[in-house]
Amino acid sequence: MGPRRLILALVTLLLLVAPSLAATTLSVETGFGDRFRPGRWSPVMVTVSHDTPITAILDVRVANASSSVMNIRQAVGVGPVKQTYIVYAPLAMMFDPARISLKDANSGKLLAEWPENNPGGVNTRYGFGGEQVGFFAVTTGRAPVMQGIVYDRGGGTSIVSHQPTKLLPITPIGYDSIDLLFLNNPAWSSLSVGQQNAIIDWVRAGGQVMIWPGIEPMEPDAPIASILPCSIGDVTTLTLDRSALQASGLPERFGTMAQRTLAPLPGATTVDLLSGRAKAVTRRLGLGTVTVLPFDASTLQFTDGDRFRTFWTALLKETIDRKSLSPASDTPTNGAIRQPSYMQAEDIDAAYTALDQIGDIPNTGSFGFSYIVVVIGLLMLIVGPVDFFVLKKIGRQPWTWATTLGWIGLLTTGALYAGHLLRSGDLHYRTLRLIEQTGDQVVSQNEVALIYAPRSALYAIEGDPNVWWQPVPVGMRYRAADFSLPTDLHQDYRGTRPEPMWIDVWGWRFLQGKRISAAPAIINCDLKFEHGRLRGTITNRGTSELK
Repeated sequence: MGPRRLILALVTLLLLVAPSLAATTLSVETGFGDRFRPGRWSPVMVTVSHDTPITAILDVRVANASSSVMNIRQAVGVGPVKQTYIVYAPLAMMFDPARISLKDANSGKLLAEWPENNPGGVNTRYGFGGEQVGFFAVTTGRAPVMQGIVYDRGGGTSIVSHQPTKLLPITPIGYDSIDLLFLNNPAWSSLSVGQQNAIIDWVRAGGQVMIWPGIEPMEPDAPIASILPCSIGDVTTLTLDRSALQASGLPERFGTMAQRTLAPLPGATTVDLLSGRAKAVTRRLGLGTVTVLPFDASTLQFTDGDRFRTFWTALLKETIDRKSLSPASDTPTNGAIRQPSYMQAEDIDAAYTALDQIGDIPNTGSFGFSYIVVVIGLLMLIVGPVDFFVLKKIGRQPWTWATTLGWIGLLTTGALYAGHLLRSGDLHYRTLRLIEQTGDQVVSQNEVALIYAPRSALYAIEGDPNVWWQPVPVGMRYRAADFSLPTDLHQDYRGTRPEPMWIDVWGWRFLQGKRISAAPAIINCDLKFEHGRLRGTITNRGTSELK
């Protein structure tokens, strides 16, 4: 072949292969700044692009704080312009590392995967346990704040991560991994209504939010404005004399600062700051708290760690143990990071206790040891003497190598088929739900569910689309193989739902779900404490009998 023909052939080959080599990019950021609490729901931000517009399937494979693997799938649109999609998952660093893939929705072809050149996944990318945290605060707004805090409580060191406002989650489950959210002078116009409502629902369920509103006015109809513990007035000047500066541990340049006038609303309390010269306002909201600062705390620079500690413990006393709060400079580097537990033990214990309550199902079947002994004994009898005498009688003993394989295959297939046909008891789908209610609202719901399959089949679950389901993590009490089976789930902005799952005869599946959103109260209480006794009425608004 001449040079021209060779070049022509290569060009033709490249033209034929080029459509299948369309460039696809995929980058991932986990948690908040690649930090997260193990076993808690955290955002996974996936940025993708493709040469041509297509519909793709984003598949996130994670082990939810144990070897219980879940595959979360979401249909996405991909094109030449980079798009960022957020998937929420209970991340962990042990067992099976997180892996993310992008596939063509029509052909199923793999377009890209993450991590591309790292078979260890998130485990080796960040180092074992290096970025898992015990106490987690996220700040957002025009300037980072609280960056010097280190909080060592034996279960992991605190981390303060700064997140752009536009990347804050729009669903309450996205804040499940953090203890405190600090809105530090954010651009209120960039904080969407969906983000604000998600923050409110998360606080009602036990979250803590701290706000420095800044000097720009907040829209009066903004959802966040409705939960503030105070009314925010004009900008004034906060003046600190030399004694107040020395007592607070601040340099002289902080003698004058801009502050907002805060007028506490009913039920709110104040927190003395800077030797009592300024006051923050705080109030409970459901199971959480909302605190408003009168000035910009991100600009403060304390002269020593004791003053630093005094200032922040006054603000964070509702959130963390004040004795363990320190500036980073006061904590030895070699003692700053401790490996936290890979799963939230209290959550696992609660899930198992709930399963104990609903798992007593009568007439359940199982493949016991006797079943295996019978099958193996029958196989030995047929493959051994029966096969030998039959072949000897017909004069075909050399066939024994073929008949042995045939008998093994026939009996094994027959045993499996018999298991598919057998039934034991009825199909059971049981749930137990824990409802948290405060005031006149339900603020969160946690539930566990089990499925017992009397025969091998594909089982589909229909339920509340606003629940975030995951398989119950493997722990010390339950070690059945059913726990380690991969669970496929579909996710949208409302929740994560199990896809139809195959369950073998007499098999089990165990799920746990979480919902963080306001709902009408199930129990209404009108109670008063009078003369040493509790008096009043309790009204059941639910559909089930109250015991």
